[in-house]
Amino acid sequence: SSTCTKPKGICYTSNGIYPDESDLQIIIPAYNVEKYLDQCLESVLNQKTRYSYNIVVIDDGSTDQTCKIADFYVSDSRIKVIHQKNRGFSGARNKALENITGKYVMFVDSDDVLLPDAIQNLMDTAYSINADIVESGFYTFRNQEIIEKRFRENTGRLEDGASYSGFAWGKVYKADVLKNFMFPEGYWYEDTALIYLLFTQKLIYGECREITYGYRLNPSGITQTSFLSPKSLDTYWITEECLEEMKKFGISPNLRIYEMTLKQFIMNYMRTRKLSIKLQESIFVLSADLIDKYLSEYQTEDIELKTLEGYIKKRLFWKYKFWMLRKMLED
Repeated sequence: SSTCTKPKGICYTSNGIYPDESDLQIIIPAYNVEKYLDQCLESVLNQKTRYSYNIVVIDDGSTDQTCKIADFYVSDSRIKVIHQKNRGFSGARNKALENITGKYVMFVDSDDVLLPDAIQNLMDTAYSINADIVESGFYTFRNQEIIEKRFRENTGRLEDGASYSGFAWGKVYKADVLKNFMFPEGYWYEDTALIYLLFTQKLIYGECREITYGYRLNPSGITQTSFLSPKSLDTYWITEECLEEMKKFGISPNLRIYEMTLKQFIMNYMRTRKLSIKLQESIFVLSADLIDKYLSEYQTEDIELKTLEGYIKKRLFWKYKFWMLRKMLED
């Protein structure tokens, strides 16, 4: 099937940076979110902060009332709305990244919300340590009910980005960090590129303990609906693309990236476990090839990962398969 082939999107580009316009640029991709966009934009516009910020809403070819709702807000000088033909989530973010107009950048999904002190708390942390990236706590919600709160454990400076979540939102990024970064278009699971190509760089990482972001649990989202689709194979393709592009970002392979990739293989299995055995075995073989090509010199000391490592390096698909099934039951 054509949906099984690797998408053509890449991660390396050259974005324009004009950071003197504001402290923060907020990028909001919007596609058919007429039910949620008002709430999202109101939460962003009503921030209690001394920092200046501008908002770019990218209407990504919506077919409902999203475009009209977005246009209603352009009377506010902080908001710019861009209408474009549908390019997908990555393409919408990338359109805004072509011209970065803040010292820092934040991504907000159009069905989510910011807490009133979000910008103040994130930017206070960013400026206090001159951070390249800062991540905060967040909560998940459904309708108006908060399901779970997740606080960050520390505050201030971190040694690296290893503890960061694999989401674009809930963070602020210094503009220079995104100078050469774009989200790979045509893929599902595009945020994987952040884990490999940004959070592994030698940067100043920060942590803001306060919860700043509300993430809406969406029963129709990719996470809940992707398992039977051949498009779920993108989880492998994006892993391959990231490993191929590391050199462009000045990132050298190391033990952390090796162990991160073994954990990514677990995630890839979870996402594709309902596809045919033939496809699962193909992903397994291709994954082993990636280790041979990019990370063959490394060996994990992690007890759990060591078993997985052995099955991959010896290409023992069925033992790998049963190990994954057992891990799912244990989890």
